[in-house]
Parts: sequence; structure tokens; C-alpha cells
Amino acid sequence: MNRRQAYIEEVRRLRPYFQALGRLIFPYLFKSDDRLLAWGLLLGFLASAGLSLVAVVQLVDWSGDFFDMLENRDAAAFAGLIARLAINLGAICLFSILDLWFLQIFEFRWRRWITHAFFARYLDEHRFHTLQINDYGIDNPDQRISVDIRDLTFNTTNLAQGFLRNLANAITFVGVLWSASGSLEFTAFGIDAAIPGYLVWVALIYIGAASWLGYRIGKPLTALQHERQRVEADFRFGLVQVRENAEAIALSQGDTREIEGLRGLFRFIRFNWYQLVRVQAVFAGYTGIVSQTGSIVTHVANAPRFLAGQITLGGMMETQQAFAQLQFALMWFLNVFPAIAAWKASVDRVLTLERALEAAGRDRRDARFARKEAAAGAVELSNLTVRLPNGRALVQDASLTIAPGARVLIAGQSGGGKTTLFRVLSGLWHWGEGSLSIPVESALFLPQKSYIPNGRLRDALCYPANAAEVAGATLDRWLRRCALSHLIPSLETEGAWSAVLSGGEQQRVGILRALLQKPSVLLLDESTSALDTALERELYQLLVTELPETTIVSIAHREEVKAHHNQRIELDPQGKRLVAAPV
Repeated sequence: MNRRQAYIEEVRRLRPYFQALGRLIFPYLFKSDDRLLAWGLLLGFLASAGLSLVAVVQLVDWSGDFFDMLENRDAAAFAGLIARLAINLGAICLFSILDLWFLQIFEFRWRRWITHAFFARYLDEHRFHTLQINDYGIDNPDQRISVDIRDLTFNTTNLAQGFLRNLANAITFVGVLWSASGSLEFTAFGIDAAIPGYLVWVALIYIGAASWLGYRIGKPLTALQHERQRVEADFRFGLVQVRENAEAIALSQGDTREIEGLRGLFRFIRFNWYQLVRVQAVFAGYTGIVSQTGSIVTHVANAPRFLAGQITLGGMMETQQAFAQLQFALMWFLNVFPAIAAWKASVDRVLTLERALEAAGRDRRDARFARKEAAAGAVELSNLTVRLPNGRALVQDASLTIAPGARVLIAGQSGGGKTTLFRVLSGLWHWGEGSLSIPVESALFLPQKSYIPNGRLRDALCYPANAAEVAGATLDRWLRRCALSHLIPSLETEGAWSAVLSGGEQQRVGILRALLQKPSVLLLDESTSALDTALERELYQLLVTELPETTIVSIAHREEVKAHHNQRIELDPQGKRLVAAPV
């Protein structure tokens, strides 16, 4: 492959990347409710940045006049030059504040919009759950939404600001340097020659060579920054797991294992850090040398004209200032290369999350389950096959009819697919085929561990219903019936209740919610496994008595549970079928 073909292939490879990046940027500017304000903020930034640039050009011109005043010992011009300096500095300060203010407001509003869009897609169609049960090649989606989107919007706006500002500076100071440097006249081999605007050519050659070499030195930073994001996220996730499972770890004396695990995760951070520091140290040393030698290059290039009397001291200092501004503008890419590497890492993580969410949504849309809303309390499966994402069947050609008000126990070996069958009924599982009907709108699914959100206890108990719609007397009554009367004094207290309530209390909260919501179909997946037999029997009897028209479908391994059901279905792991069995 020749160089031209390699370039074309690189452009083709990057095209989908920039198209995906455009999907994160352009909808905010052209389709969002914020678009008019967004364009107003951008125009405000461009106007203030342009006026700031005019003030900087005036400051460069002032430096030439100031050194000419010193060379000519013109004391009468001193006061006027100081006044000009104060005006220029005040203008630079004012317009710099304004363009930063415009840009920061734009950045935060864009972050708000894109964050809302992503967590809406993350929670829509239960995609957050689909990402958990199937491998879409991403880690820590929560961190990508909270941290990587923040980094993407912050770094994008700041890099765009730097690019536009330095592009304008480069165009402006090429003109300033061209007019200020004049022509370099010399004689070579008996021929008189002149190079107009020669300092511009010196700057372009010097800065171009320095930027190319700096790019080669700093190129590994992109991959290292991407790896840094990944290992930091893994370490943070490990710490979250310890916090969320603190009691289980403590009771099993797993402290040493967890320390070893966290140390192992931190070793990856340390290894990545050493690599980053090594590359960044070399890169920082190189850029430091380049920044310090720019003024030297200018003085050396100006020396022949100054010694020949073709340029004044003020003119020499003016060209030095213009050269420095042009150098900073043209070497902006090199100076911000570490920031570009970090920006690309955050963009990659957000884009992979977007692709994963698209894949999760596609899996849901491509599901071959024929679903329909059933009459209240009825559940029917016909020729239902449930598969794993890799295609292996857990349940095959299953048919089942459950009449309204029936109480059905689904039994079978652990790992045989019972919970997955419940996920199919709830619409959380998308791999398989067949038809099923269930009154989804009036069905309630109780997992083994109820979700207890942080906040006021009253709100946590009524979740997902609005606690304001639940009468206080009704809630108190069911708390007493569910052996949770000790929680009544704490109903208005806020806290992390999932860490306060025991496993048994959390399962009783699930039963409480069923009694509050009165579903037409109630599916319990080991929802009383943390209760003692007597309390389990009492709560099942409560459900049967208080919800006489509700269809109850239970997954349980305890033999005592079967007494509360009038129908038993065995999931045969060998034949992968549902088989009716005596209660």
C-alpha cells in the first residue's frame, strides 16, 4: 500500500468516528430547544474573542513604539504610551472574561442536554438492564454518563475555543510579521537577492519541524489516556462493590481477599501511570525547549538586518512579539496534545456507550417474541423458546396457560432458566421466540432483592408509586401486617435504606408494595427466601387473603412454599420443557 492509499484508508477509518461525534454535537445546535441560546452564546464568544485579538495586535504594535521611544529617548511620548498600555490591557481583560463566560455557559448547557439525552436512552426500554445481562463490550456505563460526558463537553469546547482563537491569531500575525519583518537583502555568488517577509518563512519552517517532532514524541499519549480511563473506572467500580457488599464481605472474613483484589486493580493504575509519566516527561521537556528557543530564533534571524541598520530596536522587538504570537498559535496543537489525547479517550468511551445502547435497543426491537396484552390475571405461553444471547436454548417449545386467580409454583434445578423465564414475561429478556400474553400494565414482578432507593423512607416503601397518593393510614396498616411496624416512626427520615434494612426486611417491603399496588398478576422470584418459615407462611397467606383475584406465580426452592399454591410446574433442564406436576 503506497502513501496515498494509506492516507485514503485512514480517512475512511476515521469517517465513522467523526460522523458519530457529529451526532453528539449537531443535534444540540440544530434540533434542541436550547439551539437559539446556544447560537447566541457562540456568537457572543466569537465577537468577544475577535475584539480581544484586536487588542492583542494593538499591544504588539505598542511594544514596537515603546522600544523606539526608549531608543530615541523621547520622554514626552512616555505618558501617552502608558495610557495606551492601560487601555489595551483593560480591553484584553474584559473581552477574555466575556468569551470565557459565554463559552462556559454554552459548555454546561450542552452537557446538561447530552446527559439528559443519554440517561433517557440508558433507562428507556430497560436498556440499563440489557447492558447488565449481555456483553456489549463496555464497562461502567454510569461513569461514562457522569464523568466521560462531562470531560467530552468540557474538553470539546475548550479545544474548539483554542483552535478558533489560534487559527485567528495565526492568520492575523502572519500578516503582522510579514509587514514588520520587511525583506532580507543579501548577496550570494555575486547576485543581489531579497526574501520578502523572510521571518514568516523562518517561523513556518521552525514551527513545522518542531510540531512534527513533538507529534511523534507525544503520539503514545492517546492510547495511554484511553487505558487510564479504563483502569481508573475498574478501580472505582471495585471500591463501589466493596461498599455495596460491605456486610457480606465482613461476615465472610473477606477483607484480605478484597485488599488483594483492590491492590491488583491499583497495580494496573500504577503501571499505566508510569508509562504516562515517562511519555509526558519527555514531551514536557521537549515543549519547554521549543518554547524557550523561539525568541532566540527570532533575534538570530533579525540580527543581520539590525546590524545593517535596516531595522530599529522597536521594530526588532515588534517582530519578536509577532513571532512569539505566531509560534504560540501554530504550536497550539503541540501544546495541547495531552489534552487532545484525554479528549479522544473520553469521546471514545461515550461513542462506545452510544453503540452499546443502540445494540441493546436493536436486540429489544429484533426480539421474536410475539407479545400481547392479556385479560386481567391471565398468563399464556405458546411454543415459547428462551435462549441465551449466544443462542443456546434454556426453555424450548414451552406452552402454559394460567387462569386468572390461580396460584402457580414453578420449580426446578438452580440455573435451569426459571428466572430467565420470568424476565421473558416481564419484557426484560429479548433472546428467543414464541408467543406470550400477560397483562404487563397490571403485573408486578418481585425479585429476590427489592430495590430500596435512597431518600425518605415513605417514598422508598411506596416505590415506584408516588407516596403522596398512598394514604398514611393505609401504609401504616400494611406495615403492621407485614411485620414492619417498627419502621413507622422513621417514615419521614431520609437515609440510605438499602444499607439499613436487612435482607428479610427488604423482602417484606416487596410484599408491602404488592399489597399497596394490588396487581392482577404477581410474580415472585425467591421473594421470601430470607424469611423464616413461619413469617413466610404468614405473608403468603396475607397475599392470598387480601389479593384473592390476583394470579400468583412463584419461583421457590423450599418445599413449604408449595402449600400456598394450587398448581405446580416443573422446568425440566434435560428436555428444556415445562411439565405439569402434582402440588
